[in-house]
Amino acid sequence: MERVRICIVEDEMIIAEDLRVQLSDLGYDVTGMAAGYEEALQLLQDMPPDLALVDIILSGDKDGIDVARYIRHKFQIPVIFLTSHAEKNTVDRAKQVHPDGYLMKPFEPDDLYVAIEIAMANFSSQPAPLTDYGTQNNSYVLKDSIFIKKDYVFIKVLINHIMWIQTYGNYLILFCQDEKHMIRTSMKDFLAKLPPGKFLQVHRSHTVNIKYIDQVEYHQIHIGTEKIPIGRSFVEQIKKELDISL
Repeated sequence: MERVRICIVEDEMIIAEDLRVQLSDLGYDVTGMAAGYEEALQLLQDMPPDLALVDIILSGDKDGIDVARYIRHKFQIPVIFLTSHAEKNTVDRAKQVHPDGYLMKPFEPDDLYVAIEIAMANFSSQPAPLTDYGTQNNSYVLKDSIFIKKDYVFIKVLINHIMWIQTYGNYLILFCQDEKHMIRTSMKDFLAKLPPGKFLQVHRSHTVNIKYIDQVEYHQIHIGTEKIPIGRSFVEQIKKELDISL
């Protein structure tokens, strides 16, 4: 399980370092800290985060609102503004980029935690797709990972770590390398949101990650010691996708 990655865009380095410590204590990973527009863009490109904390007022010609506008154009992640300025003009400009949160300085760790979790929850429930692969009701999928709601926290699971998927009533169980997760969605809807070419449905209630297949028999697929059943109606598609004969 991966921790949520957050980048900090803040030109007051004492505040940025304090933020970094708070985020680490709250269980998040900090991808880096940037003090200005160009540095922020480079950080975003080099270490793409899952969420950005952006101070509105930055030194230089371009401010945090410009950074947020770039994020909206290039990335599909939540943005939370940090600021000690609450005048109407600043708020009006900030609203134009539709931030997912707004924290007034100074704030407490609890305020930061709540802002992040609410931003992610709201972002995940947007009706419009977050990426090419879309969203579902208690999780959302990015290009290489899925965020799953557990209790009151979103946790991050890398898609490549999912070995196979199994239906369980109205839920899906995601079997990963060292753990498993349950989400409320259908197999059809979930598969439509995953990157193509990585997963193969082999049974009405089972889908496998192709990279983890160890052995294929006519009635079952082996992933380690696990035996995944093959449905009769899926045999031809399996033969085609894996370029084998059964």
